[in-house]
Amino acid sequence: MNKKNKYFREIPSIDEILNHSEVSSKLKSLNKSSSIRLINASIEETKESILKGEIFDVKKQIYKNIDNLLKSIENQSPKAVINGTGVILHTNLGRSPISKKAVESSNEISLNYSSLEISTNDGKRANRNITISKYLSLATGCEKGFIVNNNASATLLTLATITNQDKEEIIISRGEAVEIGGGFRIPDIMKISGAKLVEVGTTNKTYPNDYLEAITPRTAGILKVHTSNFIVKGFVHSTNISDLIKISTSNNIPLINDIGSGCLIDTTKYNLPKEPLVQDSIDLGVDVTLFSGDKLLGGAQAGIITGKKELVSNIESHPLARAFRADKISLISTISTLRSYIKDTYEEDIPIWKMISQNINKITKRAEKICSETKLGKIIDGESLIGGGSMPEVKIPTKIIKIETKKNENTIKKKLLQSTPIILARIYEGSILIDIRTVLEEQDKTLSKIIKNLSK
Repeated sequence: MNKKNKYFREIPSIDEILNHSEVSSKLKSLNKSSSIRLINASIEETKESILKGEIFDVKKQIYKNIDNLLKSIENQSPKAVINGTGVILHTNLGRSPISKKAVESSNEISLNYSSLEISTNDGKRANRNITISKYLSLATGCEKGFIVNNNASATLLTLATITNQDKEEIIISRGEAVEIGGGFRIPDIMKISGAKLVEVGTTNKTYPNDYLEAITPRTAGILKVHTSNFIVKGFVHSTNISDLIKISTSNNIPLINDIGSGCLIDTTKYNLPKEPLVQDSIDLGVDVTLFSGDKLLGGAQAGIITGKKELVSNIESHPLARAFRADKISLISTISTLRSYIKDTYEEDIPIWKMISQNINKITKRAEKICSETKLGKIIDGESLIGGGSMPEVKIPTKIIKIETKKNENTIKKKLLQSTPIILARIYEGSILIDIRTVLEEQDKTLSKIIKNLSK
């Protein structure tokens, strides 16, 4: 304790630090208030180190902390990453990279004022959701649609709209009361929305009769959740959408279908398992279909609400809708993404579908070129994953560049994380494994250059 007290007494005053010639010159780029806050933060970091029992020169440590904080201000964060992990929808890497067309549309709206809530016919105030609703109708066949900031808020908002003091029960299969990811648990979302969870069936089997027996005068709706990030195999049964529609229609209660990944195309043509389609849910007559914008749709983060006009209008006018609404950048980006589906150019425009549809011969040629340019690595067979809470266990054949090094794994990781852009790869027994399928094609030259520099 005495040693700790000694260290605390050695902490200089803010004025002393400000008057230090080296520090004052470095802080010239900041205003005085920010400089003082930065110094205070550096002192607090140093105090935490002292309490942990670390031994160091106190003043030097404070100045070092100041340098690190200044660097973090100057450096862009988050940083661009070359994804060599083999996971296409990598949640930690922001899931889906958006298309160049979506970026261009977003830039134009960002740099200028926009007609976000102005009618171009008469100049009067208009609803910001009119355009996105038209695009969602064209892409999915829904009567009406709009977007909020993510699918968790889309689910919460929908449940909050259909429940009230008289009808608060939401029926859901016990096997679908799941945690989707990042702490997003269906029971928790229900509780926050004011809905009362009514679980039916068992973890592995739920039949139509289970839903029918649970309906009471207080039933507000039925919620169907696509378990997109895990698989239950073996002795299982789930009630299909068609049967649920019959039950909901005959009992005059809404059916909400949360299909999560938001797929708009037939995945079987890429030799993938069939993923539930938004269009199928809408065509069958589901009242509201919910999905994410940044998973298999391949767009910006968003929660997308589609369905029958009257109910979707009620959701849109709920007081919480304003709190959850998407900003102009997300709106225009999602519109641009939907345009690629409407025009059937998604394979060329949307990065994740370009990756998924890319044939193994092209991936091999790309890998060979990188190896040839760097004079490093060998090409081995591998498997990519869809990831991002979509299609668990699905593996796509790929080619991996394996670069053997004599350095330990921590050294390799540090070098890759400090490169510009960052390279995220798998490291196994001293070798760097870079999956070429998940590397954006336009990053190939940059990847070659970084690998060359790292080898030096």
